Amino acid sequence: MLVDKLFGNCPEFSGDKVELRPFRLEDVSHSYLQWLNDPKVNAYSQRRGKTTSLEEARDFIECIHKSSTSCVLAIFLKKT
Repeated sequence: MLVDKLFGNCPEFSGDKVELRPFRLEDVSHSYLQWLNDPKVNAYSQRRGKTTSLEEARDFIECIHKSSTSCVLAIFLKKT
């Protein structure tokens, strides 16, 4: 898998209820953008007042995937 080649040294953790793994292009969804662009979520972050489009978010992840020194991790709840 391409992610494995690009993030061979990027950690992946899995517990009973959550998993932490490299952020994938397919993780960029409308639900993710709603969360990312939520003013309450960003009230105390440097992203405050910024809006990210679907294309911008995908471009960011593609850029990270091309990097040999960067890794963005995503946290997911496991389905029970």
